[in-house]
Amino acid sequence: MNKKKEKILFFFVIIILASFTLPALAGIIGPGGPIVPCGKSTDTGDNENCNICHIPVLLKNLIDYMTYYIAIPLAFVMFGIAGFFLIISGGSPQRVQKGKQMFYNTVIGLVIVFVSWLLINEILLLLAGKKSFANLSQPWNQITIDKDNPICQSGIK
Repeated sequence: MNKKKEKILFFFVIIILASFTLPALAGIIGPGGPIVPCGKSTDTGDNENCNICHIPVLLKNLIDYMTYYIAIPLAFVMFGIAGFFLIISGGSPQRVQKGKQMFYNTVIGLVIVFVSWLLINEILLLLAGKKSFANLSQPWNQITIDKDNPICQSGIK
């Protein structure tokens, strides 16, 4: 078997094995609770069914999880690698430039992540029907589900 076929086979095996873990990933606890906000038993024993009103909350939880648990730790790793390049440069201008460029690219990447988080969060808040700074009795970036809405009362079973 040639190298290209081995790589493709390896890729498909990884995808198949990873797909077995996907149902377990639905219960991952993010910064605002579980990523999937419905379809689970509550403390009182009730099972809250999923409906269309949970979609903005699900999207917000996914974005928050990717920002807090993937982007920020990855940025710290990249800062460490960039610092390592600067330390082992030995005065080589090419390696020093590579380390500085990695620092710069990491900062730019973090700025892009945080600005996109802010824009996507505002769009989700507007789609969910909340005026961002109008009701400051709760955190500005929280999406709440209006249980009185008739659309939100019909769940998917």
